[in-house]
Amino acid sequence: MNTKHIILLSAVVVVGVVSASIKLFNTTTDTNPQMPNIGTVPEFSLLTQDSVEFTNNDLSGQITIADFIFTSCSGPCPLMSSKMEELQEQLPEAKIKLLSFSVDPEYDTPSILKEYGHKFNAKQDKWIFLTGERKAIYSLARYGFKLTVEDEEYAILHSTKFILIDDKAIIRGYYDYEDSTAMLRLINETRNLLSLVNGR
Repeated sequence: MNTKHIILLSAVVVVGVVSASIKLFNTTTDTNPQMPNIGTVPEFSLLTQDSVEFTNNDLSGQITIADFIFTSCSGPCPLMSSKMEELQEQLPEAKIKLLSFSVDPEYDTPSILKEYGHKFNAKQDKWIFLTGERKAIYSLARYGFKLTVEDEEYAILHSTKFILIDDKAIIRGYYDYEDSTAMLRLINETRNLLSLVNGR
């Protein structure tokens, strides 16, 4: 075998090894490359409406739909929570959870959140409301979920997007609660993620 053939064979081997490595890397880091990988939810520790600690580790092994609201909101929040209530009925599977972060945590104590949840028939262990330190929640919204939140003098401005998170705590998409097509896509993509979890 001459030098030219040896070089060519070596190049083929290298390409094959690199391709195999890339395939292995993609498989181990992202089990669903067909959906966007927007980022992984960072570490956090907050309190539920039952005053129980809830952390980013609790996202593992389940599919989560999240939003940011506050209970005294007279704008979009009640409409968003009504949509969440509908999702609760449309997606009853135990491995699908709903998560609402309060952007007014000083007012939204666990007991206030629990009362708010009752208004929308939030089911125990299905729809979780979270409160905690304002700085931690705002940092999570801005840098973890990449969403807008601002505490103005007379109003709290926050994103009204619903967020889909997979069982590895990877953010998979944002959805406009006012867009019926987007909401249908959210339901379908949630079910697709669940089928992947159940198939493992």
